Amino acid sequence: MKEEERSEVFLDSAPWKPGQHGTESTRSVSYELRMRLWLAAIGAILLLLCGTLFHTWGIDNFTIFVALLTLGILWLFLAERALHRIVTPLQTLTNVIAAIRSEDFSFRVRGARRGDAAGDLAKEINLLSESLQAQKRDATEARALVDRVLSTMDAPVLAFAEDGALAMVNRAARTALGLQLTDIGCAAEELHVESLLELEDSTLMPQPPRGLSGRWMLRRSAFRLQGRRHLLVMLTEIGSALREEERQAWQRLIRVLGHEINNSLAPIKSIAGTLQLRLTPETDSENNTSRDAQLRKGLAIIEARADSLNRFLQGYRKLSALPTLQRQPIAVLAFMQQVTALDHGVPVTITESEDRVALIDPVLMEQAMINLLKNAAEATLERSTHEGSAARPIEVMWRVAGDDLVIEIRDYGLGVLNESNLFVPFYTTKPEGSGIGLLLTQHVVEAHSGTIQLANHPSGVGCIVSITVPA
Repeated sequence: MKEEERSEVFLDSAPWKPGQHGTESTRSVSYELRMRLWLAAIGAILLLLCGTLFHTWGIDNFTIFVALLTLGILWLFLAERALHRIVTPLQTLTNVIAAIRSEDFSFRVRGARRGDAAGDLAKEINLLSESLQAQKRDATEARALVDRVLSTMDAPVLAFAEDGALAMVNRAARTALGLQLTDIGCAAEELHVESLLELEDSTLMPQPPRGLSGRWMLRRSAFRLQGRRHLLVMLTEIGSALREEERQAWQRLIRVLGHEINNSLAPIKSIAGTLQLRLTPETDSENNTSRDAQLRKGLAIIEARADSLNRFLQGYRKLSALPTLQRQPIAVLAFMQQVTALDHGVPVTITESEDRVALIDPVLMEQAMINLLKNAAEATLERSTHEGSAARPIEVMWRVAGDDLVIEIRDYGLGVLNESNLFVPFYTTKPEGSGIGLLLTQHVVEAHSGTIQLANHPSGVGCIVSITVPA
């Protein structure tokens, strides 16, 4: 934005109108001193005229001297009073303008009225002060609104100055990126967030910055603050939205496949059963007996596989029929003791953790915990069988992180083999697995507005499952 050209006008110049350009002042005598000199010159001329007039009238010199001295003193008094009446309003206006320059718009000039030059000036200064006061109030309210909006946003928002220094960071950004208000003014490189300045607008970040995980979209725009160019950066977590779209797509696919396959399975199972009933249980020919036995066996396999496939499809249909969430205040310790008391095939221990009340759906969360403990037990048993050693107990613990409850399950199994396919429907590494346990668990956790993460333990033994839900 181009700055307006500055114009200057002398206080004692001809009346100035907007659009006219002033000239540079070359005078070094102050306005007040010039006024005193003008009044002194006028007084000297008047005294000279009076002295000449008195001499013409034939008045003696002593009387003329006394008269001129008296008139001079009177003139000085009147001139000083007149100068005071001229300068005092100017000093008052100066004080008001100085307050305006200091952004204190509460001062007003008393007695401002239209009809004379000083009154018009005072009136305009009062109007200017009122206008600036209203603008300041509006700007303060707008800034407070922006601060309130930014503080309540769940998306991280940051602002950087033109030199790359951090200028503003909201609460969500401080929490997600581990920043502090004292970091304002530090360079992006020092805070390890320089990637936010390098990417273009609406870019899917290939590598999230410090403290973040998942998939993030970067939005950026430029703005000016106090005449300097700034860059506003907002991060949006799109992983949950993508997972929701993926889940809905799988649900539609499962509904279509389930409907079509069930329409075919029902008659296949019915025909296989009918054919078995029509076979003669006993025949005279040995060959016929062998043939019928083979037919019965084949039909029984067809009927069993049709029934198994039907149960398989019914299990997948659970993905599209998750019950409505029913949150209740639940004591975490009692809830965990109830879940771990079930027979999981491997001992489950609760690590000493702080007891607290969480607002969760106990039925759905219990099913999610059972799925996770079942997976942990199977992985632990597989490792113990492979190594020929006793199975180590599964550890369950929880902690409070801000407003969230973090639940961790630690097993000593073989760990995660393929992290990218953990929550993909139909994917399983177990011979008898269905591939829906972890996916259902993820749906339950996300229904609680939470997240779930699986990672191999840093020691290389076992896996850690972390569930984070609002407490």
